[in-house]
Amino acid sequence: MASGGVYAETLELPKVPDTIVSGSTFIKWDDDSGLAQACTLKIDPCGYVLFWKFEEKAETDLLDVIQISDVRNGKYARMPKDSKVKDLIKSKLASPENLEDHCITVLYGPNFVETNAINFVALDVKDAKLWFDCLMSFCQHVLPANASPLNFLEKHYTKLMVQANPDEAIPVKLITKYLASNKDDKKKVYDTLQSLGLPSKKEDAIKISDFTLDTFLLFMSRICNRQDIDKIFTEIGAKKKPYLTVAQFVEFLNKYQRDPRLNEILFPYYDTERAMSFINTYEPNKQFAEKGHLSVQGFTRYLMSEHNTVINNDRLALHQDMNAPLSHYFINSSHNTYLTGHQLTGKSSVEIYRQALMSGCRCVELDCWDGKSEDQEPCITHGLTWCTEVSFKDVVEAIAESAFKTSDYPVILSFENHCSRLQQRKMAQYCVSIFGDMLLDKPIDDFPIDDGKPLPSPKALMRKIIIKNKKKLPKAANPESSASQEGPVANGTEATSPDVTDGDTPQIEVATDELSESVKSEGGESLKDILDKNKEKKEVDQPEEEVESENVLSDLVNYIQPVHFKSFEYAETRDKSYEMTSFVETGATTLLKQEPVEFVNYNKRQLSRIYPKGTRVGSENYMPQVFWNAGCQLVALNFQTLDVPMMLNLGKFEYNGKCGYIRKPDFMCRTDRSFDPFAESTVDGIIAGSVEVKVISGQFLSERKVGTYVEVDMYGLPADTVRRKYRTKTVTNNGLNPVYDEEPFRFNKVVLPNLAVLRIAVYEESGKLIGHRVLPVDSIQPGYRHIKLKSDCNQALCLPVLFVSIVTADYVPSGFSDFADALTNPIAFQSKAEIRGHMLESLMDDDEASSQVPEMQPKLAPVLPANIRRSSAQFQAQGGRCVKPSMSVGNLGNGTQCSSNRSVSLTADHIDGTENSSRRFKRSQSTKKREEDPKIVPVPIHELRDHKNVEKVKEKHKKDMSLLVRKHMKEKDRLQKQHFTTQEKLAKDMDKEIETTKKKLDKTLKRASKSGKYEEVYKEGVQEVASLRKDHEMRMNVLKLEQREEVIALIEKQLKEQHALAKESVQPEFDELRVVMELTKTKQSKKLAEVHER
Repeated sequence: MASGGVYAETLELPKVPDTIVSGSTFIKWDDDSGLAQACTLKIDPCGYVLFWKFEEKAETDLLDVIQISDVRNGKYARMPKDSKVKDLIKSKLASPENLEDHCITVLYGPNFVETNAINFVALDVKDAKLWFDCLMSFCQHVLPANASPLNFLEKHYTKLMVQANPDEAIPVKLITKYLASNKDDKKKVYDTLQSLGLPSKKEDAIKISDFTLDTFLLFMSRICNRQDIDKIFTEIGAKKKPYLTVAQFVEFLNKYQRDPRLNEILFPYYDTERAMSFINTYEPNKQFAEKGHLSVQGFTRYLMSEHNTVINNDRLALHQDMNAPLSHYFINSSHNTYLTGHQLTGKSSVEIYRQALMSGCRCVELDCWDGKSEDQEPCITHGLTWCTEVSFKDVVEAIAESAFKTSDYPVILSFENHCSRLQQRKMAQYCVSIFGDMLLDKPIDDFPIDDGKPLPSPKALMRKIIIKNKKKLPKAANPESSASQEGPVANGTEATSPDVTDGDTPQIEVATDELSESVKSEGGESLKDILDKNKEKKEVDQPEEEVESENVLSDLVNYIQPVHFKSFEYAETRDKSYEMTSFVETGATTLLKQEPVEFVNYNKRQLSRIYPKGTRVGSENYMPQVFWNAGCQLVALNFQTLDVPMMLNLGKFEYNGKCGYIRKPDFMCRTDRSFDPFAESTVDGIIAGSVEVKVISGQFLSERKVGTYVEVDMYGLPADTVRRKYRTKTVTNNGLNPVYDEEPFRFNKVVLPNLAVLRIAVYEESGKLIGHRVLPVDSIQPGYRHIKLKSDCNQALCLPVLFVSIVTADYVPSGFSDFADALTNPIAFQSKAEIRGHMLESLMDDDEASSQVPEMQPKLAPVLPANIRRSSAQFQAQGGRCVKPSMSVGNLGNGTQCSSNRSVSLTADHIDGTENSSRRFKRSQSTKKREEDPKIVPVPIHELRDHKNVEKVKEKHKKDMSLLVRKHMKEKDRLQKQHFTTQEKLAKDMDKEIETTKKKLDKTLKRASKSGKYEEVYKEGVQEVASLRKDHEMRMNVLKLEQREEVIALIEKQLKEQHALAKESVQPEFDELRVVMELTKTKQSKKLAEVHER
């Protein structure tokens, strides 16, 4: 437990029990096929994959553990519907009467709507419970989904291992399937396997003993030729050596990988000991490691490791203070949770409630209507539309089972209540009976519902379900409060205004005008006609008293009481933190434009909920960042639509332990601070930042041969938001290892880093999303980083990764960089100031030096003539003002008359402080006139340099330099491609040489088997092949060294050319600067002449 009530959770991966690693016997059943087969179910020791194998089949089926969205056991697990399947399963169980306790259902899918289920039945109840607990501990853990690229490569290797055939060999076609789908890339896979001396034909299989993890990593590095890392490796010190020394590695870590803003005491610099620990961990060559050397392979592994992730694991853990009032948190919220598609014609689902809660959602919506069945059961649907309905009771049961699987923090049920009093009683009964102790049916003793009292904290409400519904208050008890609560329930739980309401009906009526012609029912009626009929029927069938709020349900409402919004001033005078309002996005946007500061202040005290406007009938989402900027807590989105707003929401709430609550910035919570979400200048107390992102390359982005590009956007305050501006070039026909390597994308000023996020997305050239990542700006680690990509549903993709270079810094306004450097390194700045001071002494008279360099005054004071010192002292004793003598001091070191031609004398006016005082300070008329004239001062050099003529010369030079750099980049690319081609050609030649040697050896072995010398010849042949491979490796290393020298020579040549061009540009700039200076001098001379004439 850290200070300030912050809970610092330690993230550790759960361990897989030995029983599960060795495997258990299960029955896997499927209703569609009608099969129930015995299988052995296992999880690998690292917890990467769940896999099972049937006795009759040679193939192994598997499922990536991080793709599992939910696991169910007992009464919540699925049961066979087919009686034959059920009877078959029961016949194999020792205790068939409690079948549900044996069942486990594993759910997975690409989004919240399309879910698939795998059903298993354990032979023993204890096994079922053990497996359920193990799978739940992994599938909802934040570490596996945010592991390093190196861990994901190990996972991919594990997938291959568990799918080995009965001969313990991995088919080559299985390796190829994951990496390539086109002919050229498949050939590349085969050639790479051949270069490693492994079987490489399509029908071949590689023995597990020959395909170790190190061999696999070497294979993957050759598939993606990492010339980008080779270039960095050379630039940071390797040059002609095949390794970095530990000193060079330490320098690299401190210069590039460490955030310069970190405190040196709390976050010390990297030292030799830490660098050696990395070398010992990631260097595959043990001889190098012993000497403190790091090869390019070890360097690559470090860059892809858990010690070099773009976000620290402590940000993924629960690390924020959870003891503040509810209003101080952003809360993961869903709108019309029951819908799986369109707002007017979509299907309703119980399952999506489970999926939303499992993803970390903490506020779900239930639109409650009277059921039409004979038993009068309340249902959930989008009223007055063609949407299907689901049972209210089924939804409550689903919420009870899934509410606290992912997070223990409170769940809010947002009721939009359209039910009659009778069915409201049933709703209350189900909530009480099904939720049990989880339901918060009365206030907590420590947090009474009183005016001026804050809301309870998420920690105080852990594992509690809170109902948000209309609160029925006695009118006589509080007329003012009662007035604010009035309004028929049928129009929503809060207000009847279409701009500020919790119900969507008014907005949907607007939308149906646009859709009435295009959307028709089966009978030919338009949707608008059906809506009108339903409204008329409702008015006839339901008397007024049946739509009033029922007391039993109202009694369950406590800390979240919806009210009609009047104004921010009115809410402030009431000071009731338990009152909240739902705003349609359009109404909230209007309020945000008109009263931004007041909106933020409102959200400091009480909750506000934002939901999409009714015209978003396709379930599109609005941008949630707009309302997060105002401190709105419940920004409700359509979870069934995975657009950019929803991706941002999933990415934001992935952090802080995926608990569904993110603490708002401090100044958005404190009443003594004011915040304007439209601020463009630095927020008081917050240091603005700057971020620079250079997209270098991608690896394994797609198994298809497609073009790809990368977009980098920032979302935050309006001043910080940058969208659709930064995009790399499209690299065509290369989904395996595209190289972008363009100029960095710069976000020069981020006003509020702790509210901003960076989104990096990779697309195919057609615009289809490959993967993306959302990163909090204040948590990004600078340096060379590999970024694991995620799907639109925020599921981690196994192989796709981006390699980037990130620079983070505090924002420094232009013109203050020297001052910032002085603050960063005051010792160096002070030493520079002293050197400049000593240099100036040689150009200044002694008295000027004494006035300009204060530290030298004590040394000059004793050498003044005694009469001057006495006169000065007498003058001060008489109460007069000390007047600085206007004189030049030549050499006063001997205490005598100075050698200057100008005499040193003080008149009586200087000494006598009482006589002629008016005359002494009286200014002449000419002096006054001179002061009234405009002052003519020398123009500073930096202003001359900013002159438009000088700027033109600079721009021309900059353009020429840019063209030269582009030319050099093309030269470098051509050389690298040439090198790669040469390496491939050499590898093929060497492979042919080995194949030829093997063929000769086969013939020799045939002859030797006849003469009985098979074993001797075989050993000699193996040694010959091994020696040949060693020789090939040396030849390849020599070639790489030669190529590295060529690259170095090219870079040196290019640098010389750039230096020469820069040198050539100095004289034209100097000449232009002289011209500008002469022009300025002429203008000032004219002005001076005019002054003298006057």
